[in-house]
Amino acid sequence: RALGRMAIRALGLLLWACIVDSNGIEGEGDWQQWIARFGHDDFQYPPWVKEQMAACNCSHEPGLRPGTWKSKCSSPNQSEHEPSVGSDMTFCLAKQWLLDHMPNFDKGFLPPSVSVDGSSMFDDNIAFTLMALKASPFAADLPLPVVQSYLLPYANLHEARTNWRPLLFAKLVSLTQGSKSTVEAMQAIAGATNHFTNWTGVVWPANPRAASNE
Repeated sequence: RALGRMAIRALGLLLWACIVDSNGIEGEGDWQQWIARFGHDDFQYPPWVKEQMAACNCSHEPGLRPGTWKSKCSSPNQSEHEPSVGSDMTFCLAKQWLLDHMPNFDKGFLPPSVSVDGSSMFDDNIAFTLMALKASPFAADLPLPVVQSYLLPYANLHEARTNWRPLLFAKLVSLTQGSKSTVEAMQAIAGATNHFTNWTGVVWPANPRAASNE
């Protein structure tokens, strides 16, 4: 069952946002730079993610039911036009959507962050969603409701709250470089060589276990 959930996560991540454009994004570097220290104690989000994160301010007020609250998040950098596609997604927009839709019991505790910049898995989930969107050559045109409903959520109903997105991004993005379609991307991951059956053997350049980091 764990392997099946991992495959579903990878499929969702890749179908929408992990067929990588190796040329990177102007002014924001590329995915290799973003995860250059991933897996180390000093890992930080990319500067452009941290800028969006710092600019997002949220206020909270009690909800209708005891122990609940409503949140309102805003950023001075938010675009004036109505967001409609994947490229419109920002840290603040994602944070607002998650706070509006996540279970109240998740607002009190989520697993720790993998970054010194994050307060919990909540921030990691948003940061790596944005990174996946930026790394994709076609995600920019996806309807925003599709991105919010099918890419952004970190769990489904009572599924275990595990910080899966950073690890999947680091492990699988490199395997999909050069893929021209989602079919090619999945074949690169689970085709002739099924990387899910050798999960511990799939590493990224900055992995502390990689030879260059020993």
